[in-house]
Amino acid sequence: MPGAGDCFWIETSYGEDGTAVGHLLVIILDPEEYTKNTIVIPIDTFRSNKQDQTTILNPGDHEFIKAKSFLNYNRARILSIATIEGLIKEGRAKIKPAMKPDILAKIVDGLRKSEHTPQEVLTLYGYYMMRRIRKT
Repeated sequence: MPGAGDCFWIETSYGEDGTAVGHLLVIILDPEEYTKNTIVIPIDTFRSNKQDQTTILNPGDHEFIKAKSFLNYNRARILSIATIEGLIKEGRAKIKPAMKPDILAKIVDGLRKSEHTPQEVLTLYGYYMMRRIRKT
């Protein structure tokens, strides 16, 4: 079952030459206990200072990242683990190596700091963290 730090690549379109174009997405939470929902955030190539600079990643931060990139918190989404597993099973998504723990921590910290994170994502994150604190 996919969990916090796991990554997958998903095709979003095709280039003029017919090659698949897509995004690397990172799962930032283990599935929520009851709904089995999680939060995924796409990582996009950094092309302009107008893009969200809350969390910047560089080559070496993850083997799939070949150029300066940013976490596109504006496009953070809540997905069910069943949806992610279905995309992988259908071949529409491909599993990639997981994020290193220190990079994942940087990404999660940025989720809370970015002014672009959707409110429903922040709400799920807060709910998840409160449940986790109560269990300890």
